[in-house]
Amino acid sequence: AIDDNVFIEHGTIARPSALNDPLFMEAELKNDVPLDDFALLAKEKLCADSVRIYSASSFVKKLAVCCGSGGDFLQYAAQSGCDTLLTGDIKH
Repeated sequence: AIDDNVFIEHGTIARPSALNDPLFMEAELKNDVPLDDFALLAKEKLCADSVRIYSASSFVKKLAVCCGSGGDFLQYAAQSGCDTLLTGDIKH
């Protein structure tokens, strides 16, 4: 089940990043999760009206999480080996 992988539940898998920013966390999932499934689960768990996916990868294995507008963390997330960035907003 996907829920076994999710960092959103009490932060059990997420950990602070090397960036040492309290608004930015990195998480490595136990198993690869299809991006579409991850997006739907994140939408549900975060009680979001919608989610937008800008895809370069079809699976989520290592992700970065940033509250608010996290576009400034995109490059750092990629350099950290994250294949997914979950954030509240990205600049247009």
